[in-house]
Amino acid sequence: MEEGLKYLTCRAAMRKKGMVRTRMDAAICFAFVGNTFELIENIAFGGGSEILNLILRVLSPAHFLFGVVIGYYYGKYMVTGKKGYRLPSFLIPVAYHSLSNGFMYPWSTAKSMMCSLQYSPSAIFLLPY
Repeated sequence: MEEGLKYLTCRAAMRKKGMVRTRMDAAICFAFVGNTFELIENIAFGGGSEILNLILRVLSPAHFLFGVVIGYYYGKYMVTGKKGYRLPSFLIPVAYHSLSNGFMYPWSTAKSMMCSLQYSPSAIFLLPY
């Protein structure tokens, strides 16, 4: 969900023709949006967390890197006009985000997954999120 919001936010900001001249223009825009999302997430989710969780959140530049990846591929799309770069600009960061959440918070991810499956077996389709 977060990657989709980042994608839509920057896409709306860069929709004018000539706004993106190089891939770096898009990468910088998405990186700034990624940092903003990280700040909001740290404030929203960090309040009742353990100290180790807070330290991991602050030291992890994950959203910045996800933003750079989105921006790289979206910038390639904007510069070259090839629509084949639009899908990877969304799917690759979603996959990275899913993996990083699984590695950083393995117990909370497993607990929330089991609770979801207990109440709704169809929740198995939500595992990447």
